Amino acid sequence: MGGSPDCYREHACEALTARLLHAAVVPVLTLPQDPDRHGHPSFYRTAVADANGGFTLADLTPGAYRIFAWEEVEAGAWLDLEFVRPIAAKGVALSLKEDDQKTAQSAAIPAGQ
Repeated sequence: MGGSPDCYREHACEALTARLLHAAVVPVLTLPQDPDRHGHPSFYRTAVADANGGFTLADLTPGAYRIFAWEEVEAGAWLDLEFVRPIAAKGVALSLKEDDQKTAQSAAIPAGQ
């Protein structure tokens, strides 16, 4: 099966197309909700929203995720659960199954949060 080596071989990789509620060029990412995936960079996907707030995250393995977008964030900070815990409720929850193609909307978290 083709795709990223980060994907489980027995599952097709997924894609998520999303748009920020307010157009902005900001970093966005998916945070895996499975505790076994926390802190493992291969389960996180990042993108930068375009001028219209649109972005696509590809090569996601099936599972539960939260989408986050920040006005400003230090690269890799999301790998630290202590950084994410206070803002966890601000992420958009979604679940991806094999061969899913989902769309979602998210709001950017203001700088300093």
